[in-house]
Amino acid sequence: MEVSVGDALVRWQELIQRAEAGEEIILTRQGHAVVRMLPVQPSAVFDPKRRADFLRTLSRKASAKAAPGAPAAQADQFLYGNDGLPR
Repeated sequence: MEVSVGDALVRWQELIQRAEAGEEIILTRQGHAVVRMLPVQPSAVFDPKRRADFLRTLSRKASAKAAPGAPAAQADQFLYGNDGLPR
């Protein structure tokens, strides 16, 4: 269902109920889609254990792909001379 942003302001409660029931609501501005309202799926609800596992896995993968180089604390040294001014 497509609804203009102006109409959505008036019909907000109805649109939320329809989205909760599973309907996709597209909000448009001057005929162009700008927002999509979808119901939250149960699997998308915050789960602290899944989030922690995901972040651990992501960190491991990122560390494995990281190119060797200067530590972040020294990363700016090549930008500035001994006088503290940009090179």
